[in-house]
Amino acid sequence: AGIAFQTGSAGLASLATGSFIGEVSGKVTNSGGTLTSDMIFKVNSGDSVIQPLTILSSGYVGIGTAAPTRALTISDTAENAILNLHREDTTITDGNVIGSIYFGGRDGTAAGTSNIGAYIECRASGDDWATDSDVHYAPTNMAFHVQSAHNDNQLGSAALYIGQNKNVGIGT
Repeated sequence: AGIAFQTGSAGLASLATGSFIGEVSGKVTNSGGTLTSDMIFKVNSGDSVIQPLTILSSGYVGIGTAAPTRALTISDTAENAILNLHREDTTITDGNVIGSIYFGGRDGTAAGTSNIGAYIECRASGDDWATDSDVHYAPTNMAFHVQSAHNDNQLGSAALYIGQNKNVGIGT
């Protein structure tokens, strides 16, 4: 069952008519008497219908794949399997966070939120971010933070730091 999107007011769209835009559908499977379902998203890419997004009943999300094998699987046949963290802001200044990736978990025995074990953070360096030009690159610093011990909240200082000048600091 699903919802199809098409142009015009004719009957059910097909790729051959050129009016097919996309589709959101559910796929129900019966595995040993247990019903499960996946969500499938399809779009018209000009000459064919592709499935750019899949959400499996396991919670795995696939971008560019119909069979994700992890919580998030990004797949592409070219060199485009890139995760892009982008801050859209007109007031980025020196020291502002551009993007971060956090790593954490919880063993299920303790109540509350996940524990943060590590994170990678990119910050703006200097005020070149404020220039309005066709140059799409501005200086940054990268910091890699790890938790040093249980309950000591030592995520504040970076274990590894790479400055805009490409100097590397360890334990600074």
